[in-house]
Amino acid sequence: MWRDILAPMNRKILRLFVLSVSLIFIAAPTISGAQQKKAEAPKTLRFYILDCGKITGVGEAAFGFQPGQLANTEMFTPCFLIAHPRGTMIWDTGEIADAQFKAPGPATQGAFTVAKPLLPQLAEIGYTPRDITYLALSHYHGDHVANANLFAGSSRPQK
Repeated sequence: MWRDILAPMNRKILRLFVLSVSLIFIAAPTISGAQQKKAEAPKTLRFYILDCGKITGVGEAAFGFQPGQLANTEMFTPCFLIAHPRGTMIWDTGEIADAQFKAPGPATQGAFTVAKPLLPQLAEIGYTPRDITYLALSHYHGDHVANANLFAGSSRPQK
């Protein structure tokens, strides 16, 4: 019985997966062609904190706190770029995808607000997604993964 129910769903998931992979391979030459120069590896460790948005309007109870326990429920979502002589790693990728950002900004989706997209922040410090060796995500909530697809060429460290 369960096989009859799950079989059509598995076919849909497989089709979606094949479509996604195909789109990545179609887009990859276009993206890599536009990014000519690769950033040079730093001689020493560098650590950058990027502004990947803030969360407002969510009650403290949603995070396990009692009413009045917090002075402010506004939360910031940083992303981090760690540049090391042996590679670079981006930790988290933001709340709102750069593709959904309309200039001059800010962009808002529900409780999420982003003042500046991720890619221009990376460009200001001399990096593109192509320069990122590793992608690490603290967890898979929407406020941490919005631009993860931009780093499809990066490795994801495994536990």
